[in-house]
Amino acid sequence: GKGRLLDHLPPERIPGFVDRTKSLGLMVGLSGSLEAPDIPRLLPFAPDFLGFRGALCGHSGRTSSISAEAVSQIRELIPAESGTGGQSSIDYR
Repeated sequence: GKGRLLDHLPPERIPGFVDRTKSLGLMVGLSGSLEAPDIPRLLPFAPDFLGFRGALCGHSGRTSSISAEAVSQIRELIPAESGTGGQSSIDYR
């Protein structure tokens, strides 16, 4: 369906979703009209990735091109970690 992730999946249900998905040996991503303020709300749940589209297009909306400035702003909110690929070594919980 349409809409924001946090409108469809309340924050208190996200840990169960993430844990169950990882217990099945799957990577888990969270997406759905995510915005910058959602990053600190979602990182504690330790998803393998966060998915963005509209937030990366700046003020023009999701139908326009991706904005380098918007990408930079979102990236600055996500802590860097060493290594490439694989499961995160950082537990934000």
